[in-house]
Amino acid sequence: MGYSDLGMFGSGIRTPNLDSLARRGLLFTQFYNEAKCTESRAALLSGRPSRAVLARAPLDSNVDSPLAPEIPTLAEALQAQGYDTYISGKWHLGERPDQWPDKRGFAHSFSLVTGASSYFEMRMREAQDDPAQSSFWPSKPFMIKDGARWPIPQSGFFMTDAIADTAREMISEHSRLDSGKPFFLYLAFTAPHFPLHAPAEDIARYKGKFDSGWSTWRDRRLTAMKTAKLLPPGTKLASMPASIPGWETIQDKGEWARRMEVFAAQLDRLDKNLGKVISELKATGQYDNTLILFLSDNGAASMSPEAMARDFGYVIPGAQIGSRESNTAYGEPWAAVSNTPLRSYKQSLYEGGMRTPMIAFWPEGLKRRGTTSVPGQINDLFPTLVSLAGGDSVPAATNGVNLAPLFSGRQVPSAERFWAYRAYRAVRLGQWKAVSPDNGKTWQLFNLANDAGENMDLAGSHPDRVRSMASDWMAWSLAAGKPYEKK
Repeated sequence: MGYSDLGMFGSGIRTPNLDSLARRGLLFTQFYNEAKCTESRAALLSGRPSRAVLARAPLDSNVDSPLAPEIPTLAEALQAQGYDTYISGKWHLGERPDQWPDKRGFAHSFSLVTGASSYFEMRMREAQDDPAQSSFWPSKPFMIKDGARWPIPQSGFFMTDAIADTAREMISEHSRLDSGKPFFLYLAFTAPHFPLHAPAEDIARYKGKFDSGWSTWRDRRLTAMKTAKLLPPGTKLASMPASIPGWETIQDKGEWARRMEVFAAQLDRLDKNLGKVISELKATGQYDNTLILFLSDNGAASMSPEAMARDFGYVIPGAQIGSRESNTAYGEPWAAVSNTPLRSYKQSLYEGGMRTPMIAFWPEGLKRRGTTSVPGQINDLFPTLVSLAGGDSVPAATNGVNLAPLFSGRQVPSAERFWAYRAYRAVRLGQWKAVSPDNGKTWQLFNLANDAGENMDLAGSHPDRVRSMASDWMAWSLAAGKPYEKK
């Protein structure tokens, strides 16, 4: 999901449940993930930089990595504080049985163990039972339930529905047992990850919606965000990459518009299902005292439809985009729209790769509402949740910031923020952000207070600041430890 994909950001996508949570809760407009799904999940569940806790595969490999076995997880920390722990949704932190969520602190689990799949069946590419067939997708997608492989139904299955329905069952069963324990539910939808799949009735709702093209929709979203005061009035769009053609120059406009229609339907379906989970909380009397947090694990993905077919896809000629038989992505042009007004995409440490809205909603516990531009980072959620659950300590290596004071209207200390992803390095201190895309050989500097799109590189005007921030990154990197190595 991109930065501006929620309905309240002017996306043209219907997300009334998420919009309602944001308007009645606290919306973080400058929250950060770790630019890719696995890395963000590792940071969320460990409270530490992903580079220090993932058993990293070689840098030239696209094989994802398991969470290091000795790293305590958020679920384990909350279990120790008397919580029942549940997960429904994507895991993506280890495929061996000893790496599954039931071995990492989740008492009850329903998970897509692998990174992605068809939404209608366990399928990602042909010949996928042989790992040698694909360096990108080394194993066939599969699901588990409470520590055992779970065969999906032959018909009537849709991933987003199944994840939400199981979450509702978990909430209902927790209430029925009346154990007196609080609960932690990690609800990890796969949507709107590729492939583009959605029920036909949801897609039909967006027919013709995006026929005006990507440039028009970038402008609309920017205007809407400024009007809603989600961005400063002077914010400009990130420069449009030269690789994106003008809408007026393309021949297959209907096909490209259909891609965005299906993407919108994916997020629409997620929102509907989230509404059902919220209704279950209300029906079981647990709504008012439940903290709900929502965020994305990376920015919009720019994978082209051609790369999708080559590296991840099975191709059935004539399959309609969005149907069970199709397997495609929405491509860089629409990813640029999703990330309005930010620069770049998933797997980069420019803002478009890692900035996400983060919603905090808690009827009985949230004293501050509205929006906040205080920067937050996904590994902050470990110490925040442990603190709110009554814990007085977190594992020593956990280095996130406890954001709980913000929920009660107080301030949190300003913190320098650091990221590392493959060849990228990034540092944020106040309004300043330094980025290196080449392992520190060159650095760029941006003032995010007036340049969220990272259009103006100020490194030449502030060499001392760049040197200082680069030095801070190196000190952080050494303190965080070298990337975890498999033992």
